[in-house]
Amino acid sequence: MTNKLKICILTTSYPRYEGDDTSVFIRDFAENLAEKVGEILVVVPAQRGASRYKIEKNNLKIIEVNYGFLAKNNLIENEGFLPTLERFPWRAMNIPFLLLKLFLTLYRLRGRYDFILAQWSFAGLVAFFLKVICGKKYFSYMRGSDFPLLRFRFYRYIVAAIFSQASGITAVSRHILDKLLELYPKYSNKFCELPFGIPYMATLPRREKKDNQIKLLMVARVIPLKKIETVIAALEFVTDASLDICGKVLPSKYFNSLQQLIALKKLSERVKFCGVLTRVELAIKMSQADFLISASSSEGRPNNVLEAMLCHLPVIASNIPAHHEVIQDKINGFLFKLDNSKELSEVINLSAKDHPLCKAIANAAYSYASQYRWENVIEKHLLFLRAAS
Repeated sequence: MTNKLKICILTTSYPRYEGDDTSVFIRDFAENLAEKVGEILVVVPAQRGASRYKIEKNNLKIIEVNYGFLAKNNLIENEGFLPTLERFPWRAMNIPFLLLKLFLTLYRLRGRYDFILAQWSFAGLVAFFLKVICGKKYFSYMRGSDFPLLRFRFYRYIVAAIFSQASGITAVSRHILDKLLELYPKYSNKFCELPFGIPYMATLPRREKKDNQIKLLMVARVIPLKKIETVIAALEFVTDASLDICGKVLPSKYFNSLQQLIALKKLSERVKFCGVLTRVELAIKMSQADFLISASSSEGRPNNVLEAMLCHLPVIASNIPAHHEVIQDKINGFLFKLDNSKELSEVINLSAKDHPLCKAIANAAYSYASQYRWENVIEKHLLFLRAAS
């Protein structure tokens, strides 16, 4: 029976404390799944210099894995696995030690779980060896962040091996599933589109508009693929708009370039970096904003967009596959060409003047996004796991 299932979630990152925005969707998945099954083990690499994981439930346990030879626990920092390697390529020497320690940990704990849910292909490689050596079943969860590695032929072969032994393979969105089907048609019978849910967002009353000020909101880490510079540049053509950017800010060349752009455009009084917010604080921000802006060049599935939709907040987003999969232009949101700050400014100016259209779009967006509430999504995951296992 489902409530007797014991599941191991293998991931490279997991929130460490309340308010930590690192892989919050994995935490939400684990907590919602824990309500339906017997036990959840989350196995995750340790981070150098970071606090230990503190968020556990009665039947949800977090196993932190230390690794490394000369330098300990240095592969995964605040910005994530791949960005850390891009900044410090030499740290790749620790990858074999991380793989080995994860494997040994899962092997030691093999009596405490029935199968593994491997988040990202890197975790799938560990699960592959567990299946070959001791027969443990696993499911491979693929995301947008897997695709930069799939540009390399040798890694495509690794993923093919992972898929060959997996009991099932999930993609969080349709465009990711289509890419996987194109690359790996041989395993099409194992594929399933299975999105993660959107956490509950307290929907607060919308602010009463008493002036012509346009309040824009971005919910994004300050990293290059979020294309924050496009939004900042658009403010030059939207003179009555302000921009709040909510998300983790790390010292970097990119952040410095944004500050220089803000100074150059004389926008320091109109652009604010708010850092990481709690869910209540974010709900307040969304209730006060006129539009959520997502200018990303790439996304797996845009959770920030769907969260805004659930808050009746109109969304203006770049026209990339992940966005136009959930947004129909001028039906439940607005789209603009990627990197085109002039077009973004035109969309903001025109839509801000059309209050009836914005209200209709907000209502349509809410109706669409409601299907992704966790209570609606978690049962689909359980059906897939039961059927494939």
